[in-house]
Amino acid sequence: MNFREVPFGNGQEVYIEPEWLEKDYRDYMPDHDKYIVEQLLEYLCRCGYIITSDSATVSDNAFFFNPCLDKHINASREDFVGKKEAMITECLSNENVKAPFTIPFKEDHFFNITSEDLPIIIKNEYEQGGTDKYIIRTSEQLETFKRFYNEINAYDKKRRESVLRKRLGLGEEATWDETGHSKETPWCIFIMDYKRNLHENFVIQKFIQTPTKYNTSLRVITSSSGDILCSSLKYADKSIEKNKTFCGPYDQYLKDPSSPYYLGSESIISNTVSGGNSLLLGRNDYSKLEQEILRAHGINPNNANVPQAVASAAIKIAITGRRPIGAISGMDFIFDEETQEWKYLEQHEYPMLGTYAEAYGLPYTSIEDPNYFTIHFAVDIDARLHSLALAMQKKQAMNNEEGQSLRHN
Repeated sequence: MNFREVPFGNGQEVYIEPEWLEKDYRDYMPDHDKYIVEQLLEYLCRCGYIITSDSATVSDNAFFFNPCLDKHINASREDFVGKKEAMITECLSNENVKAPFTIPFKEDHFFNITSEDLPIIIKNEYEQGGTDKYIIRTSEQLETFKRFYNEINAYDKKRRESVLRKRLGLGEEATWDETGHSKETPWCIFIMDYKRNLHENFVIQKFIQTPTKYNTSLRVITSSSGDILCSSLKYADKSIEKNKTFCGPYDQYLKDPSSPYYLGSESIISNTVSGGNSLLLGRNDYSKLEQEILRAHGINPNNANVPQAVASAAIKIAITGRRPIGAISGMDFIFDEETQEWKYLEQHEYPMLGTYAEAYGLPYTSIEDPNYFTIHFAVDIDARLHSLALAMQKKQAMNNEEGQSLRHN
């Protein structure tokens, strides 16, 4: 792989996630990905960088190539995410971009919601690409979701038992306990606590109406150096999701028309992975439809840049969160048609990078391609090296300015 050129490191500390430095872990990687990591480590060392993976001793002046989970401090992934979200909330407190009204998915919160509170969004904060995201518009949909909440653990266990009995040719006498084990067969079933996961991973959020007839969102890829690498406005049709494979544990019940818990709600997804379209900002020309969509979001198609309020918020989060987020950040924003303001939606330490690849002319492919993850991994490395290069250029420029100031004094 031909790596993006970076300035000489001169002993600059670079934090790399520990697993990348462990040969046993790399052996589980696809051969091509393992080769990229091994060559990357050699490349950074040749360029004068000191690589570390010890979160307990790494300096805050290090360049965080990957997110630093600080496992010596954070007892769990939930602790890490909670602190990161608190940091983002603090960053937004003095910005002109706020998050939509959001509450945790707690039983008392959820069952206090009435039809007067609709529409709302129920979403899994840990999922990307539109998985586990639902809009509840009607009282019927709300009642279906409440029924799902009350019944799903028992229903899912019963369905899994039925599938396994059929597969093994067993009768109704074969039963499984709450741990998934059976006295009649050594085969176990997977027990998932849907209700607990809803409480731990999901939030309830105010629905934001966007302009135009499409679902839209703004994806901003930002560097920890304080630069916006690229951005694109995503738009997709709002039609109900049909004729697809529902592989998510919640989607298989809530989005599948054959399920007793089918919601029948329209899609709220705008990303390209799920069939949406992407308008790369900064292009020289746009179609008539694209121009209309951009203008509806307050973006001049003749000078399509990231809105100032969004840029300020994205850069502040990327710089402040350079340790927990890492070298690059993918942030999503949504335009509120009612208030004519941009709202913050979510942030990803490992974002999908179709927008970045398009902006810099790098090869990319759809997620259906068997080579997708290898190609995406190469683009991800390029983006992180891009961030490193920008950070080092700024550091060198600052050192030069300080040197000139000392000479003049």
